[in-house]
Amino acid sequence: MKISIPELKPLLKEIAEVAYNVWAHGWAERNAGNISMNVTPHIRTMDYISDKKQEQHRLPFLFPNLSEQILLMSATGSRMRELAEFPHKYMMLLRISSDGDSYSIIPLANHSFHLQPSSELLAHLAIHQQLIEEDSLNNTLLHTHITEVIALNHFPNLNEKNALNKVLLSMHPETILFLPEGAGFVPFLPPGSQELARKTLDEIKHHSVVIWEKHGVLSYGTSPANACDQLELIAKAARIYLMCRQASVSPSGLSIQQLRQLKEKNDLPPHLPFTS
Repeated sequence: MKISIPELKPLLKEIAEVAYNVWAHGWAERNAGNISMNVTPHIRTMDYISDKKQEQHRLPFLFPNLSEQILLMSATGSRMRELAEFPHKYMMLLRISSDGDSYSIIPLANHSFHLQPSSELLAHLAIHQQLIEEDSLNNTLLHTHITEVIALNHFPNLNEKNALNKVLLSMHPETILFLPEGAGFVPFLPPGSQELARKTLDEIKHHSVVIWEKHGVLSYGTSPANACDQLELIAKAARIYLMCRQASVSPSGLSIQQLRQLKEKNDLPPHLPFTS
């Protein structure tokens, strides 16, 4: 039996569509990937507070900006292909305490009381806190294992930020138009670790997409679909590069002059997020 919160229905539908898209791309093997959305403006207190006191789960850091915020988040161990079919079974609401030091879990289905939030919980919370700090309209985070980007990280000359951005932004005009600041980059750190959350937060202040070396990519957006758009831009650029290399061609890419011309024509700052 589902817990009925009508305001969540269209959001869950969009998340399900994005989850299917991610799985169809091959970016979500087994239980890979996770998604969260700040839904505080969409629901009222009476919708998620039950008569029974919810168990509080202590957090290792304070998240004061998230005080009393409500996040819709995928469960750890959930598969994107399952989430696409039954989002209410594999998503949950997290209610952050008034002190920002703990959270309670509100399941969306009666049989889902055993679910726990994504293993990347700390990274999600840190970024949602930063987005609130910036008074940003962005409310959704999406992390997937983009095959093509992970493959690029195994090229010895493409496992650092400057080189990656030089390649990715020059493969296709759309990339620099919609990601003019390029992609952030975090050298490999254990998934789910506090250090990964901290390093990601440093990068997300300047980039809407962050590459985790040999692990995957995380993006934020104004909706689940918008966050997925960002990932598709990066994936397309990486795929073009790999296809050229597979054909024994060293891709020339768009020139510095062409990239600056694109930015100028679209009223974007002329600075390029890499050195030539």
